Amino acid sequence: MNDPEKMISLLKTLPLHSRLVLCACIRLLSSDNDAKITVTDVFTKYKQLTARFNINWLSLGKVTGHIKELEMLGFLKCTYPQKGHARQIRYIHIFEPDEIPEYVSVLQEELRKDARDI
Repeated sequence: MNDPEKMISLLKTLPLHSRLVLCACIRLLSSDNDAKITVTDVFTKYKQLTARFNINWLSLGKVTGHIKELEMLGFLKCTYPQKGHARQIRYIHIFEPDEIPEYVSVLQEELRKDARDI
């Protein structure tokens, strides 16, 4: 289990596109905690967020890289196929679902700051 204060501090230091990817994941997962969210789902939602903030979007491959980085940092938990394509992500989950409201609050504030800077 991750330390919530440490995770919030880490969240504030994430690059813009990592925050947008995490925001896309949270939006998808908060509507249905048992949903099977795929990289394509996240990519579609991420592109909508970049359009909203008038930011150039990254490729699917780079978004996948951000998802894997967020998993490594402890924000997300990904499941992978049993055999074969070990590098491909099957489904994405939030590592600590109870922390979603706090993450949303911090992400909203940080994205507002970013929008002012753009």
